[in-house]
Amino acid sequence: MGAQDPDEIFDVVDERDRVVGRERRCVVHEKHLRHRAVHLLVLNPSRDAILLQKRSMAKDSCPGLLSSACAGHVDAGEDYESAVLRELQEELGLTLDPEEIFKIGRQEPSETNGFEFVNIYLCYIPQGRHFAYNREEIDALCWMEVADFFEALDKSPEKFAPSFVSLVRKVFVGEPVPVREDFENQKCALTIERLGGNGVLTIPVVGSKKCRRLTLKYDKGRMLVLVNERLKVTEDLLKKIELFVIGNRPWIERQLGKARERQFVLKSAGTLRDHLRDNPQIDLPLDACEYKKSLEIVPVPLKAFYLLDKNDEKVIVGVRENHEEEDLRAQLRLVAGRVLPEQVRLLAARCGVSVGDINIKDMSSQWGSCARNGNISLNYSLLLLPAKLRNHVILHELCHRLHMNHSGRFWEQLNRWDPKTAEHDRRLNHWGNLLKF
Repeated sequence: MGAQDPDEIFDVVDERDRVVGRERRCVVHEKHLRHRAVHLLVLNPSRDAILLQKRSMAKDSCPGLLSSACAGHVDAGEDYESAVLRELQEELGLTLDPEEIFKIGRQEPSETNGFEFVNIYLCYIPQGRHFAYNREEIDALCWMEVADFFEALDKSPEKFAPSFVSLVRKVFVGEPVPVREDFENQKCALTIERLGGNGVLTIPVVGSKKCRRLTLKYDKGRMLVLVNERLKVTEDLLKKIELFVIGNRPWIERQLGKARERQFVLKSAGTLRDHLRDNPQIDLPLDACEYKKSLEIVPVPLKAFYLLDKNDEKVIVGVRENHEEEDLRAQLRLVAGRVLPEQVRLLAARCGVSVGDINIKDMSSQWGSCARNGNISLNYSLLLLPAKLRNHVILHELCHRLHMNHSGRFWEQLNRWDPKTAEHDRRLNHWGNLLKF
């Protein structure tokens, strides 16, 4: 198919994205009828770069402008996920596993985006990858560094398709992460050589009331060591901290690598209700199987509730007016308490480790934790993750049953259980920002 086909058939949808008819492409655009589209943002995290396409001059909208690496309309009778995988193959000549692409946002129809419901997806592709791109659709492909990209958006927005600009503003935070220079209760600082001869790293040592043992933490652009605030700085303590930091240098380097990506941070969905409106499908582990279910929120006058049956395609959550967010959190925590402990014990049996109590909590900054006695705490929002990412988090906590640290042996073991640990960690970094309600 060429860059445009005026007789291509699209589904026409109503204000709730329900199909109400079909019409030719030219009529849909001429009459400003609501229809569906997909955008795929391609990042190369190791280079902090985004892949852009220059739209063909034969395009019927925004010819010659820069846009997302891959985008297109959803064909009549097609779903969004099938459309983005098809467009990726047609435009860039790539075939990816559906697990390698994940949804990060959604746009409502507007004049700016051509009255399209747009599902926004993200994937990672190495910069050295060859693209057999469709030259009828695309004039050129180019990688652009993240900092340069946001600067160009600000200074020369006319070079980009307007729908793409609004889409990027919706899902990404463009401001650099501020680096903290001062910390309350800072005791001293430790300087160590970085791996691979990449210079030195200065790490503040900070006192904390709650800290019972040496702890590494990444905080707003800086790596730091937490110690109990009552400890006095002695030569023995400094030597202990130095050995602790050197032993954890692989983990430190991984965190700093993630930090370099944090200029490309996903914006929060806003509220839990907003996220579930745009992402009603959830993966639920039930009886050792994964079930895709649609979550439906219904108003109730008095008491919140949930209904979950593995034979039903829907999970129904009843929430009170003016208490939606509170009730959604509480009910999803109950759902998580019903399904996640079983999944933990199933994976623990497969890995040959024991666990204690399994608690479901509303955590603000963690996916989970594992105590020395084997008790495991999990964030209820794991329910909102794809199944493979949720299992990765559980395997991470189970790995602490063998290694109560993030040493090299810990990561070796986790990689044996989950060979895609690096990819899953990178994706969790984005999901963590997306699910900050």
